[in-house]
Amino acid sequence: PKKRLQQFCRKMIAEDVGFKWNCSLRINDLKPEDLDLLRDAGCHRFFTGIESVSPETLKKIHKKVDLDHAKEVIIQAIDKGFEVNTSFIIGFPWETRKDIDDTYMMHHDLLKAGVARSDINILIPLSGTSLINEHNIIFKHGPRAQHYWLDSIPIDENMQRLIEQNPDIFLYTGYFETPGADRKDVLAINKLARDVRRLY
Repeated sequence: PKKRLQQFCRKMIAEDVGFKWNCSLRINDLKPEDLDLLRDAGCHRFFTGIESVSPETLKKIHKKVDLDHAKEVIIQAIDKGFEVNTSFIIGFPWETRKDIDDTYMMHHDLLKAGVARSDINILIPLSGTSLINEHNIIFKHGPRAQHYWLDSIPIDENMQRLIEQNPDIFLYTGYFETPGADRKDVLAINKLARDVRRLY
């Protein structure tokens, strides 16, 4: 809660113990004066998950983000000396290639603006989420798991069969079907995002 964060910062300022710290924040709750309070309290780095630039995606995942406000606050934070980390997610079942491209462009623009790190992760199925009951999950692997977390794990026929027979255990090895975007494009944008991050 923002009020509690403000109280914490004021206490840190009053105590003047000289700690440097970082945190994760909901960017929509921040105003320029909050950045000053955070900095004066010793915060030097924060993370914020923007997740997507698609209004449909943000609505479906209940993420209240004003993208213009988020970008403005992030740039102001960089100007004030903060190290800012951001992240996005692609591979939602309803996404189009345009949604993914637009998300990539904001990732790129933030890197260009000076964020310390920005990541684009691929959505993975997780047990207990509504998405796994509402959308198709694909368990299809080549010689190795296609999921970027699992690139080093070989998938032979026996492992493939085990995964397909026990999807509830191995959900994270699958991926959501994205009729509006080719899976190869999703993987390519994820790789491109990592490569571009290294350039900055």
